Parts: sequence; structure tokens; C-alpha cells
Amino acid sequence: MNNIMIDIETAATSLDATILSIGVVTDDGYELYLRVDSDQPGRAVSISTMLWWAKQDEAMRKEAFSGTMPLETALRELSEFLQPNTPFLLWAKPPQFDLGILENAYNQHKIPVPWNFRQVSCFRTVQRLFSGVKTEPAKHSAIEDARDQMDALRGILRTL
Repeated sequence: MNNIMIDIETAATSLDATILSIGVVTDDGYELYLRVDSDQPGRAVSISTMLWWAKQDEAMRKEAFSGTMPLETALRELSEFLQPNTPFLLWAKPPQFDLGILENAYNQHKIPVPWNFRQVSCFRTVQRLFSGVKTEPAKHSAIEDARDQMDALRGILRTL
């Protein structure tokens, strides 16, 4: 079974948040990085999240807000990327945030969600159980954070 780590960056924290980027890393080293156009009708942008982004590094902020891919295209590309990796466990930190927002977007665009609840795993829980394995602090780049989390997950799985 393949392990797949996913991380997203957003312009809000609600389930209908505007998705800025999607980073995906498989345990065998394949990656997908989707930079999404922030113009997403029907998706939320929150003042508190935008104030938080304003305090972040300028290069990171530029990267987060320079996506040009339509959200629907990004969701379809994510689905296509996950398909050949079946069966898989999908990890996120925490899945209620990343996968909850993605599922909301899939539903909004009437695209089938490419995973089910049995495939979802929480990296934060595993990280707490194996507190000796450290991860890099979040960089708030979806692909960098997915890479760091996958590296830590690989380390944890090697100890089992």
C-alpha cells in the first residue's frame, strides 16, 4: 500500500477556503505541486488569514498567491495523480483541515472525491505517538511541507 502525504495552503481556515496550492508526495518519491489561481468564486477568504499571510516572508507570500491554474483543473489533476497509486493511505496534518477543504472543493465542482474515509490517516497523531521523530517547522509551502512530513513519516515507519 502506498503512503501519500498531502498539504495545502489556503486563504482562510473554513471548509470553503480558497485553495492557493496543493502539494503531494508519495512514499516512493513522486511529487505533484499545483499552484492554484486565487480567484475562486464561492470560496472563502478570511481577513485573519490574509493578515497572517501579510506577516510571512515576501517570497513565500509571492509563491502562495501567484498560482494560475483554475481550481477545477487542479482537482482533476490531483485525482489523476492519485489514481495509479491505488491502493493508498492518504496522510495529512491534520486531515480535517487539508482533506476537508479539498473534499468541499470537489463537491462544489461536482467532481468525485478520489479517496474514501478508510484511506485517510492523521500524520499529527502519529507524530505525537512517536515524539522522538522530529519534522522541520512548517514552511507554508504546500510541496515543502508535504516533503518534510513524508520524510518524517518514512522515519517513523522504519522504526516499526
